[in-house]
Amino acid sequence: MISSFIITKKEIKTAIKGPGFSFILFLFTLLISFVSYSAIEMLKLRTEGAALQGQDGGVNFHTGYVSQMIYLMHFMMMLFIPAITAFSFAEERKSRTMDLLLTSPITSTEIVLGKFFAVVAMLLGIFAISFVYPLSMSFAVDVDWKLLFSSYVGLFLVSGVYIAIGLFSSSLTSSVILSYVIAVVLNLFCIFIVWGTQTSENQAVRNVLNHVSISKHLTDFIQGSVHLTSFVFLLSVIVFFMFLTQRVIESARWR
Repeated sequence: MISSFIITKKEIKTAIKGPGFSFILFLFTLLISFVSYSAIEMLKLRTEGAALQGQDGGVNFHTGYVSQMIYLMHFMMMLFIPAITAFSFAEERKSRTMDLLLTSPITSTEIVLGKFFAVVAMLLGIFAISFVYPLSMSFAVDVDWKLLFSSYVGLFLVSGVYIAIGLFSSSLTSSVILSYVIAVVLNLFCIFIVWGTQTSENQAVRNVLNHVSISKHLTDFIQGSVHLTSFVFLLSVIVFFMFLTQRVIESARWR
């Protein structure tokens, strides 16, 4: 595990020094700020409209703001995480530094875990930035902290799936662009598989498609409907793609 943390530290330092992660942070902050302002204005108008119609508290902060912010962050993570993970192995292969890793006394599992923890640390930094907005608004509105926490937990687990998929995609090729494309396509498949429930007439098939849909599990977390099956499924997908990545790296060691 010590070797994994050394790799994690090295990956984080490389990301901070490079322009890529800084640009992602800038773009994320810009988009989340714009959407936050728009959501607050819309929430204000809807609240005023409900008051004029004599409705008491027709719009709450979670449905009017938090859920929109989480869905936006989900969309951005689906696109941004592959951009971060694309360099994890593809760039190493291209620059030939992958050979140094494979010939060093570090196991393939430690290499994969080190890369994974590095992206998770960057993800937590992004989440910390986004959390400033609902935290600052808590002084003016009532924030349902349980729903907010469950929403972030769900988004974190889903983002973990995207990290694992991104690392697997990066391990397959030396092309950063191809790695990004593969990861985004797999991410989209995990999300839009739920569309199959609208076309299938078989209830058993619909139940299966609902269970394997990433977006369905995220929606449950946002609504506060947290189930053990969601944790087990999302963690299983993470472990599955991490295992595939480890096997790809291990096979490269013996070539």
